[in-house]
Amino acid sequence: MKTYDETIDAIFAKGDAILEQKKKRSAVIKQTSYAVSGVCAAAIVGVGIWRITDHGKMPESGISNIETAEEATTGVTVSSSATVTVSYTQTTNKTSTVKTTQTSSTKTSGENKVTTNTEKTVTADKTQTSTQTSRQTTEVETEKTSSGPNTTVTTSIPVTDTTQTATTEICDIFSSFVPTGPTDLSDSGEREFCYMNDTVDETASELYFVGKEHLSGQYENNGEITEIETDAVLYIIDDFDPSGIVAVKFEGSDKYYRYINKGADSSYLNTFIYTFRLTADDLSDDYYLNDEPMTGFDKTKVWAVLTSDAFIKNTTDYCRENGISADNKLLFSFDSSSKPWLTGTIGIDPRGYVWITVNCIPCKSYFIGEEKAAEIIGYC
Repeated sequence: MKTYDETIDAIFAKGDAILEQKKKRSAVIKQTSYAVSGVCAAAIVGVGIWRITDHGKMPESGISNIETAEEATTGVTVSSSATVTVSYTQTTNKTSTVKTTQTSSTKTSGENKVTTNTEKTVTADKTQTSTQTSRQTTEVETEKTSSGPNTTVTTSIPVTDTTQTATTEICDIFSSFVPTGPTDLSDSGEREFCYMNDTVDETASELYFVGKEHLSGQYENNGEITEIETDAVLYIIDDFDPSGIVAVKFEGSDKYYRYINKGADSSYLNTFIYTFRLTADDLSDDYYLNDEPMTGFDKTKVWAVLTSDAFIKNTTDYCRENGISADNKLLFSFDSSSKPWLTGTIGIDPRGYVWITVNCIPCKSYFIGEEKAAEIIGYC
């Protein structure tokens, strides 16, 4: 039988053996752990390099798909920096070339360094047919910055710009003119013809030669003043009084432009009406009564009152000298299907005045009396 001391020594010996066995086991586990960790780290680095070199490649479309690598939990840091510049130039009927250069670098926490340079040239045939005579290049630059790669894309594309050249017609240059030739087209001696924004169809109208003029004028072209001289032939149109309306054909032009004389005889209301062949049918169905729009009235009766007296005198000068201005209660306007060039108004003043305008001719006034004015207003 063992003594107490022998028993205690046996227990301690067994305990020491157990502790020694645990130490050996722990050492084996540590060695194995270190080896496995190294293998895992190497595997992560290898995968990271494969991902960058594989995903950094430029696809056939010329657009780079570069992803930002994440930071590994094992302490290995993978960063990527790349700048992609795409220049695209498209020129009419020429071949354009797109060249893309990409540089990506990968660095680990150790001494290993991998650099991949990829250069790809893509040639594309771009043909654009344009009928314009001018072109303008517009350059658009966009920059995108993120926590990963910085990407700058610059695009330069020619844009066709349509340039319109304004055409100046001879009638615009001579929108008005004063005849200087021997032809007398106005009994009053006041002659200034104004273009009426209308042409005469020589196949539908009878034109009779009435005179010829040599005209001088000027016009502005791109900031420069250009002098011009031309000959113009004047024609009577059908049965219109040539002192009021004529057709003008300029040298080198095949058009007959309609002109009205601002100095047409207006001494009497009937004379003025006859000069321009005005009729009741030339009045619009719409009118204003006390500034309120109205529709429908007896045109025939209104016109009969206006033309009932052949000697209704012009009072334009009298009204101007005495400060009398129009105060129309009733206002008609011209809207003629047979005279599309005709514009103007006829106003009825309760004080007995008629105020009439025709195209570019200044307003004329005639006194018909309060009774006739009230009669016309009563028809509306």
